Amino acid sequence: MAWHLHAVQLEDGRWSCRHGRHEFDLHGDLVDCIQHLRLVAESIGPSELFMHPYGAETSRIDDL
Repeated sequence: MAWHLHAVQLEDGRWSCRHGRHEFDLHGDLVDCIQHLRLVAESIGPSELFMHPYGAETSRIDDL
């Protein structure tokens, strides 16, 4: 079973690293957010990464 990790863009343009409702931290850009989520995935095991741009459709961006 894979963990679902999420990069969620906030209304102010920042990106939130999340697992469910738990917010790990915030980032100024998407690249930093995804890099952080990859590090989280390395520590917890198999993961799927999703991107949630503000006002746009969600997409799966990686399987780790």
